[in-house]
Amino acid sequence: MQYFKQLLADLKQHRPLLILALLCILVEALADLSVAAVLRTGVDAITGGSYQDLLAVGIWFTVITVVMTGVVFVRRLALGRFGEQAGAQMRQQAVEKLNRLPISYLEQHHSGDLISRLTNDVTLVREFLAGGLMPLIYFPLSAVGALIYLLIINWQLTAAVIVVTPVLAAAVTLISKPIHQASRQLQDSLGDINSQVQDSIAGSFEVKAFGIEVEREKKFQSFVKRSLQHGLKLGRQQSLMHAVSYLVGLTPFLICFGYGGYLAISGRLSIGSLFAFINLLNHVSNPLTALPHYIGQYHRAMAGYGRIQELLEIPEEPVGGVTDPADNDTALEFCGVSFGYGESELFKDLSFQIKKGEITALVGPSGSGKSTIFKLITGFYRPNSGTINIFGHEYAKWDPQQLRSRISLVTQDPFLFPTTIKENIAFGRLGADDDQIAAAAKAAAAHEFILQQPHGYDTVVGERGSRLSGGQKQRIAIARAFLKDAELLLLDEPTSALDMEAEHLVQQALERLMQDKTTLVIAHRLSTIKNADRILVIDQGRIVEAGTHEELLQLKGTYYRLYQTQLQQAG
Repeated sequence: MQYFKQLLADLKQHRPLLILALLCILVEALADLSVAAVLRTGVDAITGGSYQDLLAVGIWFTVITVVMTGVVFVRRLALGRFGEQAGAQMRQQAVEKLNRLPISYLEQHHSGDLISRLTNDVTLVREFLAGGLMPLIYFPLSAVGALIYLLIINWQLTAAVIVVTPVLAAAVTLISKPIHQASRQLQDSLGDINSQVQDSIAGSFEVKAFGIEVEREKKFQSFVKRSLQHGLKLGRQQSLMHAVSYLVGLTPFLICFGYGGYLAISGRLSIGSLFAFINLLNHVSNPLTALPHYIGQYHRAMAGYGRIQELLEIPEEPVGGVTDPADNDTALEFCGVSFGYGESELFKDLSFQIKKGEITALVGPSGSGKSTIFKLITGFYRPNSGTINIFGHEYAKWDPQQLRSRISLVTQDPFLFPTTIKENIAFGRLGADDDQIAAAAKAAAAHEFILQQPHGYDTVVGERGSRLSGGQKQRIAIARAFLKDAELLLLDEPTSALDMEAEHLVQQALERLMQDKTTLVIAHRLSTIKNADRILVIDQGRIVEAGTHEELLQLKGTYYRLYQTQLQQAG
């Protein structure tokens, strides 16, 4: 119930539709109950031979039918719109939330499960609001009204029916309780299945290249099996609830036909009243039969809404703070920074400084934390201790958006959106015109190959840029960085995955990009950083050497060994 109250509070802007639907439900309940009164009069008119009363009954039935037709149309339209607008709002909120979440959270949670919350869980809530909410309101409302009318018709017969009803209703309620937990387990397992499917699609090249289709199928089968177990468990609980509900719904009619028939034969109840009683009894017994289905739908929807709320309640990145750099010569400074993923410590007391306009290279063995330094600089992760000063201010004092607007990041595997080349470059500076985009592409040595594409700058690159080569994608990313023209440039092994020809073109573009900028570059191929102003060698979470290429070779330490190893591999 807490989730339902929160859901209604979240959807307050759509409340007029809900109020309209509630009014329609009230009219429906009254109209349905009035049918029993008209039916009572009609049957008594037939048994009594009164044509005048029978004509009046026909008129009333016509009026009720016309009114109900219009009311049902308005109610379904209102609840349908209420459900659709609620679904759209929840999806929009979830997407906006994902955009504001820290990268640290997104990297620790599978995207397939997050997508499941935006699709499966939202759909459960939307379908409940559009189709399952009405019966949960209508059935109790009509049952109370019918019960009052039943007492008016014959309180003895009503009392006989009522005696068993609370016991049967309590049995249904008790049996329905485990459904919420079972529904939540099923939704979680479906999220895991989505994750596995997404992994298989995203890694389809590796799956086929390494011939691990069978292994992936076995793993997927285990997730499907677990989901099936949760589904079967939920199905058993729902089946039991429906069986009990059937018994609950049938019992009052057995009492009515037995005792009610006796009253009618003895002349203490008219035939019309007995017909009306049976009709009204439907409004008492039907809820007991049908409500378990809608209660189950309610629990599934609330389990889904709970998963959505878990996402929406995750703390976001902070906003606000310093927007302009301080007037000093230092672009970046790490002061006693310690950091680790989980319990594993990657850095301890890491300190270094980079001057404005300086080209600094980070080198070191694989896994030494070079890429993590970039994540700390951009604020994707926060250090466990120590401070990071960027452009004269501690990172915690910066407005993250403003700081990132002053940083360009080019990685070894740049992400391209499945849209046009022009749009992918334009992400560097929203609102850039065609001339500015073309100038950036020319500076990145990308203009010529772009013109050779089927539709030039309007060519769609495919998912993650699948229709372009590695070198072409890299030059698109560099063009994006040229267009952004940020003060601090972070290059994360941008040429490590390229062949010699592509590396030469990309390296030339990078050299043009680095002019007059503060640059921090992670290098896999040490030959590409010979001209760096300074090289920092990281090993086991600390800087073990610092200097120019020539100075580090003379030391004959870690850098020298790495360089000699690469020369031997190249030779």
